[in-house]
Amino acid sequence: MISLLSCQFVSKDNKAEKINDGNSFYAEGQLDFEDSNASEIKLNLYWATTDISVGKNRIAFGLTENSIGSLKNYETVIYSFYLSNNKNTLIHEVVNADYYEWPQGRGIYVANMNFDKPGSWGITVSTSSKKLNGEITTALNVNEKSKTPPLYSKALMSVNKTNSGEYKLNNITSDPDPDQDLYSLTISDAIKMDKPLVVAFASPGYCVTKTCGPQVNVLKSLKMKYKDKINFIHVEVYDNLDKIQGDLKQADISQVVLDWGLPSEPWSFLINSEGIIIGKYEGFISEYELEKNIQLVIK
Repeated sequence: MISLLSCQFVSKDNKAEKINDGNSFYAEGQLDFEDSNASEIKLNLYWATTDISVGKNRIAFGLTENSIGSLKNYETVIYSFYLSNNKNTLIHEVVNADYYEWPQGRGIYVANMNFDKPGSWGITVSTSSKKLNGEITTALNVNEKSKTPPLYSKALMSVNKTNSGEYKLNNITSDPDPDQDLYSLTISDAIKMDKPLVVAFASPGYCVTKTCGPQVNVLKSLKMKYKDKINFIHVEVYDNLDKIQGDLKQADISQVVLDWGLPSEPWSFLINSEGIIIGKYEGFISEYELEKNIQLVIK
């Protein structure tokens, strides 16, 4: 099974243990070609988001087909319904999903969905193009509360390492080509500036899915466009880069990452000028998607 997603880790006394199992859910369905002579083929869905809770959520997933590969930029609609013993299940919400390109030719579909109760929900994804129409239904677990800081909550006033004091860049980031501006502020200081903020938690040098480096590059690019209007911070996942030397068994997870309750990497957060989290993004978020969200904040 292909893993599209974030790299998960667990903490044991702040020690980092990688779990390179990507997503925890996989589903199969059928595609029906408009050509009646075409045979049925399997549609595969891979969840790119796992921290789903009551309220508004950004959900993301990849779609593949065994002979075609990744299904890119197909017209895609999502239907949600609560799974219960009631045979007359009602559709809760219908939303369109947008496709965003990922590094290395991959990509995901993204939609904002609302869930009004915890438990097991049914998700039907309907996709179509000029040549095919397909549908797949799977289950999605919705938690009562998010494992990570929830939307519309106050961001934690964290004091991450910066390059303005005792630390050198190679002690606070595994990025081989770091932008020092991303390490000049603590989250706490940035929030006190009454200016919007984007924070990305990622480990460019140790990310198994190879999306952390591209995620930090997204920050660099957007910083060049919006540095007068919004602050950008990269927080390295691992605290003792000088001791790791390629062996993650020696790695300690940053206390800031633990405080934010992040179960995987990368994660990004969009915080408004009042210090409120108004966007949270599990896994890689493309420059185009993040920029659309930033433009809503700085208007």
